Amino acid sequence: MTQALLRVWRRTVRRLGYCGPIALVVVLASAAIAVWLPRLDKDLQLTRVDREARATLLRTRGSQPLREPSRDERLLQYVEAFPLQGQMAADLGEIYASAERNNVVLLKGEYQLKAEPNSPFAAYVVTLPIHAGYGPLKAFAGSVLQALPHASLDELRLNREGTEIEVLDAVVRFTLTYRSR
Repeated sequence: MTQALLRVWRRTVRRLGYCGPIALVVVLASAAIAVWLPRLDKDLQLTRVDREARATLLRTRGSQPLREPSRDERLLQYVEAFPLQGQMAADLGEIYASAERNNVVLLKGEYQLKAEPNSPFAAYVVTLPIHAGYGPLKAFAGSVLQALPHASLDELRLNREGTEIEVLDAVVRFTLTYRSR
């Protein structure tokens, strides 16, 4: 089939030159555009009519534009985006589940709740000593940060006895932020 098309192409180029086939392609493209433009114009008109109908419907319902929240309302929305302190136990469970999924053994950790007076936030600082390889440690920290958006990684201290040893002694410190009210 390709040999036949190639022969037709060569005959056409011999008779008409290179300008003939190019002109034929331009004419066909122009015809396709001429057929397509009225359909496009019709779709555009339908979209305009639909938009006007919706605008009229909104005006008749008496819809009001959304007002911009005040500074205090925005601050309240920001504070309310954080979880309450009652979620601490579930978050610790997520940290331990993440460690188990990534084959990281958590040793005895330190847990400290910090709350400033007159502040809407409380910080729960979790410091965990870990004895694991770099890959699992990195996956564990990333998994915790992805699962708990109100957590921050404050410290990641790595120590290795020698270059031939693949297991690290690490200290990972997360701060979990909660609403105190």
